[in-house]
Amino acid sequence: RTRAGCFGLDGAHTIEEIMAMPPEARLSLLLPVDRLFSRYPALPLTENQTRRVKCGGTFSLPCADGTYRFYGPDGEFLALGRVETGTASTVKSFFEVN
Repeated sequence: RTRAGCFGLDGAHTIEEIMAMPPEARLSLLLPVDRLFSRYPALPLTENQTRRVKCGGTFSLPCADGTYRFYGPDGEFLALGRVETGTASTVKSFFEVN
């Protein structure tokens, strides 16, 4: 295999390379989960919209229909979402519950 989704061999490491690294250096190889969805546009949400996402609700979002990455006002990746006729909903959430 030479590709998995948006990830190619340019960012790959062999198991031997990884095992030769100190444990703290291995952590630097972990990528943020939103990189997996980088083909979708990012949408910053307001505080109220963020609350709606975190409660599983829909909310008004005047933008083109499609799939988006939703981010909170602090830049936290919250969810992969979908907008249809001005209404946004969550496809899959990724935020931590406090």
